Amino acid sequence: MSRSLINLSVLGGLKLGWMVSFLPLGGQRWLGRLLGDALFYLAKPRRLVVERNLNLCFPEMTRANRRLLERQFFRNVGIAFIDLFWLWRVDRSTLIRRITIKDINIFLEAKRAGPKKKQPIIIFAPHFLGLDAGGARLQLEDRLVCIYSKQT
Repeated sequence: MSRSLINLSVLGGLKLGWMVSFLPLGGQRWLGRLLGDALFYLAKPRRLVVERNLNLCFPEMTRANRRLLERQFFRNVGIAFIDLFWLWRVDRSTLIRRITIKDINIFLEAKRAGPKKKQPIIIFAPHFLGLDAGGARLQLEDRLVCIYSKQT
């Protein structure tokens, strides 16, 4: 595939994502779930990793219940991808309304706990799904940097 065709495809994808970001939130969620369902069937190597992880973490769970978790995981990936587009363009009040941080006082108290009352802290997220939305929302409370490390 030529470089210009790749660039055109990326540009078209970004334009489509920008247009999707203006749909009502329910429509965006529906598209995200649809994308996740497609990924569930098309990304077999990833699905096998998810399946193995769930087998190791939940050996007592029935195969059918683990399969439901697999499907939900891929749907959440699709929703998180669609969310990226509205996260880039919404105003502060929409971000606050759409993203609730449970126990935010723990974060704020930890920041004030140091000798300079601006103690740097590190927050570890167990998975990348909430990194963009959570990071965007937390940045409204205090200065923050989100870093993602590629996993093998």
